Amino acid sequence: MSPLRSAAPSTSTKKIAPAIKAVLYPRVSSEKQVREGNGLQTQEHRCRAYAESKGYVVAAVFAEESLSGAVLHRPAMQRLLAYLDEHPGQETVIVIDDLKRLARDVGLYFTLKTAIQSRGGRLESPLFRFEDTPEGKFIETIVAAQAELERNQNKRQVVNRMKARLEMGFWPFVAPPGYRWNKDATRNKVLERDEPRAALIAEALEGFAAGRFASPVEVQRFLTHAGYFGVVSNPYNAKYLGQVFRLLRQELYTGHIVYRPWDVALRPGHHPALISLATFHEIQDRLNGKQDRNPVRADTTEEFALRGFVACASCGRLLTASWTRGRHKRYAYYHCQERACKEYGKSIARDRLHADFERLLGGVGASPDVLDFVRQVTLEVWERKTRDLAQETTSKARRVREIEADLRALADKLGRTSSDTAARVLETRIEEREAERLALWQEPVKSATPRADYGTAFDAVRSLIENPLLLWQTGSRETKRLVPRLVFTSLLPYDRKSGFGTADLALPYLVLGRIAGDKSYLVDSACETWNHLIKVVIHWSEAIKGYDCPGFP
Repeated sequence: MSPLRSAAPSTSTKKIAPAIKAVLYPRVSSEKQVREGNGLQTQEHRCRAYAESKGYVVAAVFAEESLSGAVLHRPAMQRLLAYLDEHPGQETVIVIDDLKRLARDVGLYFTLKTAIQSRGGRLESPLFRFEDTPEGKFIETIVAAQAELERNQNKRQVVNRMKARLEMGFWPFVAPPGYRWNKDATRNKVLERDEPRAALIAEALEGFAAGRFASPVEVQRFLTHAGYFGVVSNPYNAKYLGQVFRLLRQELYTGHIVYRPWDVALRPGHHPALISLATFHEIQDRLNGKQDRNPVRADTTEEFALRGFVACASCGRLLTASWTRGRHKRYAYYHCQERACKEYGKSIARDRLHADFERLLGGVGASPDVLDFVRQVTLEVWERKTRDLAQETTSKARRVREIEADLRALADKLGRTSSDTAARVLETRIEEREAERLALWQEPVKSATPRADYGTAFDAVRSLIENPLLLWQTGSRETKRLVPRLVFTSLLPYDRKSGFGTADLALPYLVLGRIAGDKSYLVDSACETWNHLIKVVIHWSEAIKGYDCPGFP
């Protein structure tokens, strides 16, 4: 027998194909789903189980958090596409829970699918079978369109619910600064004041409306120093000024609800007001340039208290100011920086200009007996105005009740009619009467009286009217800035040789000057001048709040 020989190794061993890699793409559209962890975890679990059942090796998971299915630019999707770019020529399956997870927009769905396929990826899902046939593509398009339909229906339902909340006087969006969410006795989600931010915002808005803050930059400075923005490295960053402008434009702070993109007109809201509607309108007037014709520079110092208020008589440009170092000491000067002006480069001694300004202020004022007369007349006008407003409000309330009764009658007729033509006529009539009711309802807000007691307001500003020079000489830096803004209505032109030109005095000084010669002057039946004077006095009393003004209570 021949000896046994071992078998030679086979040269035809079978090669094992590499396992197909899979990438999972779960997506949820709300933060609540991310927070509770249900949506992403369950989608990933189903996708992973499907990949394992197919023998795929899960190489990566790209989870899309809190992103709508109608959004194209997605962080996780960008990382997924970058992964495919980094593995060219490799067969990769992208597993999605269902077609809705990829997109809820037909155009967007096929855009993403094309981007995946162009990089060598292939879509698969445990709930849908992709087929490269005309019938399969048709069904895929129908399913994608169904997902878009569901999204649009959900969006419409959400918008309708939110609009209904707005019409009921509830704010359905994110709580603005100064408010926080709470629930009332009926379990309705309502806004309540969020202290101390609410008080800071109210003070800032009232201060800007009254002229205490000359510009949004000063409002920003006030809020920064009060700690509203927290600890900031650069308090004058543009983003903080942007927040200030949003605060100044926020109508919600009046206690009312309005949302013009959805045609929701102004109506009382179920949340506390931080400011009155009249204050809000004054803020908008200032922002739109209808007030504050002579703003003061925010960097005015006590040494140059008139910088930003005095203009060159030759060119009209605001005078700037600076210090000049001499041989033994420093000297302060105002000067014009307009190169085309004949006064360019010529200096005006600060002490001289301030002395001329004090002489100008010294000629402004009124005697106590004239002030007593003005107080008496304007107080009578105020009381008459208050009575007229009360009567007007009562009359409008009566008219509103009549319109509401008419609306009920029209609605009753509409419910009984069977004619389409009559129904359209009644609906048009109801819309007209409802618009009339809303207009009447909002009119009392627009015609509201000033917010302060006039007698107290007049007493508060009496020292300013009687002797503005004393207030200028003894007041703080802020007071020095306030006095010229209230006493004069425009910039003061100053000539290096002749001094100050004609000054435009505020209404109280014009009236007082005329009354000093004839007390019957301007006491007209219409009381237009006196009504304006009342408004100015109350504005002044609010403007001096927060300033160190000697003589002011």
